Amino acid sequence: MMKNFLATKSLISILLFFTLLLVSERSLSDENNSSAQSQLKAYASLLHNVIYDWNYPSEISNEDIVSNLEKSQIQNVDSEISVIFRHLMALSTTDNADSPRIPVYIKQPLLNKYWLGLKSMSPEIYAYTYAYYIYIQASNSFNGSTQRTSITIPAMLRLKDEMLRTGNKQAVATVCMWLAMEYSESSPLRAINELQYALPHLPIKSKLNPLETELDKITALAWLTSSYLELNVPSLALKYAQTLVNLKAQNETVSAWDFILPIRASNSLGEFMKSLEYIKEAKSVTNKDNKIQQLILYALELSTLNKINTKDNLEQIKELSLAVINLQIENIPPRLIDIQPYSYAFYQALVGSDYEFSKAITEFIKVTEYQNKLLPFPRDASLNALTTLQELYRARGDLENAYAYQKKFELELVKFNADQFSYNEELEKASMSEDIELAKFRQQELDNLRKERMGLNQDNGKLQSTVLLLITAILSLLAMWLWLNNRRNETQTNYDELTGSLTRSAMLKSLTVALKKDCSSCMALLNIDHFQRINDTYGYRVGEEVVSVLGKTIQKRIRKTDKFCRFGNEEFLIYFSNSNEEEVKRILDELSNLMAKQKWWKFTEQSFTTSFSSGVVTLKGDNNLEHVLKYCHKLLEGAKNKGNAVANTQSISPV
Repeated sequence: MMKNFLATKSLISILLFFTLLLVSERSLSDENNSSAQSQLKAYASLLHNVIYDWNYPSEISNEDIVSNLEKSQIQNVDSEISVIFRHLMALSTTDNADSPRIPVYIKQPLLNKYWLGLKSMSPEIYAYTYAYYIYIQASNSFNGSTQRTSITIPAMLRLKDEMLRTGNKQAVATVCMWLAMEYSESSPLRAINELQYALPHLPIKSKLNPLETELDKITALAWLTSSYLELNVPSLALKYAQTLVNLKAQNETVSAWDFILPIRASNSLGEFMKSLEYIKEAKSVTNKDNKIQQLILYALELSTLNKINTKDNLEQIKELSLAVINLQIENIPPRLIDIQPYSYAFYQALVGSDYEFSKAITEFIKVTEYQNKLLPFPRDASLNALTTLQELYRARGDLENAYAYQKKFELELVKFNADQFSYNEELEKASMSEDIELAKFRQQELDNLRKERMGLNQDNGKLQSTVLLLITAILSLLAMWLWLNNRRNETQTNYDELTGSLTRSAMLKSLTVALKKDCSSCMALLNIDHFQRINDTYGYRVGEEVVSVLGKTIQKRIRKTDKFCRFGNEEFLIYFSNSNEEEVKRILDELSNLMAKQKWWKFTEQSFTTSFSSGVVTLKGDNNLEHVLKYCHKLLEGAKNKGNAVANTQSISPV
């Protein structure tokens, strides 16, 4: 009896110890989480400054940003999120050849586990930063050209799907905004679709969370308005522009700037009286001491009166032109630097000599060309400059030049629209809520299965549930250890540890069956060019990394029905089921291009690229495996003799 009592007492003591340990660990975890969240917010704010204020006239100068970076100690902190933000900051100014770069340097590789940690801390910041990472990497690789979209759009679509599974609507909407920006380069209807999909779930911009709220409702409304203006659908443009003004008025942040889009839309519809009403409303909210706001207001009124084009407002147009010309403003934003040259040219069109007008036109063109270099998306400014030159020549009475610029504008618009609609546009009518519900349903099914297997119940907050949870966890760990041990033995037998591909023996066993079933297929034997030279020059660890990278690149590109293995030290054997020679050569070309882009390696500071040669056999009917492999070796040797990155192909009949 006494022994049972003592045993029970010991068990209770052990349980109390574990309970106190859990409470203590939870308290410590809460403190660490709070500190990490505080650091994350600070880094996110710094990154926002780097992206939107560095080398750009704003309230925050480069010197201010450098000072904030030094205070944050981000260069010296070794936390996982600091690694992410250092990479993003450094990448943001990598291509700045003629302007200062941000003084932040990459110290260590950016690993996937760091991104997973950031996603668990803040899906909203993760969505913005990872989308930006996709964009800036591709932009740097393609020197800012629109060719980057071949990389960015597929990657962002995958990110969008990932965010749908989290159920965080703001995070999904943020990725949609990045997608819309990339689609705008070539596929305007898809861009509009992403914007409308995201709009209901976007936040209102906040100074407390500047990064994750940068792509907000106002931005989406402005992009929708501009998109519909570009597509010459001013009625829809006006609808979104009016919503934008109303939303900013509700938040008491409306200014003269916000009336640019509704006035452009009204003028495009020929509703000039509505434009004048907007101008009157803009005057009521404009701070007269703010010269930038005053400049915008004058420009809006001048543009509208010019389009009305009656003799009654001629004197008013002259007065407005002079008012704009005489405004003394420092640090005019790039988007507005053409207003004063335009006003001066317009004034000279009305009262100046031919020489003065010609000189004013030359200056206006010079400023717009410079403006195009400053703006991230100069398309609007380019088209706008052509219509403005048409207006200036018409005001001068030079109808021949006015007509010439009208034709230039029309040609540019046709070219632009042809480029934009270069491939089929399909609008997907889908609700984000429906997509999230579907993703949640799938996740819930997985969670339910997991809970059933672990024996969890809803009363896990009680002491009895805590004990059961501990016992279950121990048993689960034991079962998991046994399973992993068996799995490890199986993996070591069938899979290559370095590349994740099949081992040679597992591949040959699989191919013996596949060659009898698949009547039309291809086999390719790949060998890394000058592999021994890589080992001798950079060391065996770099050599192993090259093999690993090629293996993972193959794994990502081939289909699920295909098979591949590490056939030798630097050789891979790939079996393409139901494939022909042309399809296989295309895939090998893609693999070759991907390897050619890989310049930097973890275990050396030196950059170099690699290539591989291949022997490809096209199979027709049932074939003997040994016979096929001999042909692959023979073709590979021929490819090696021809030089680097050569694919040698041949068809063989059954034997």
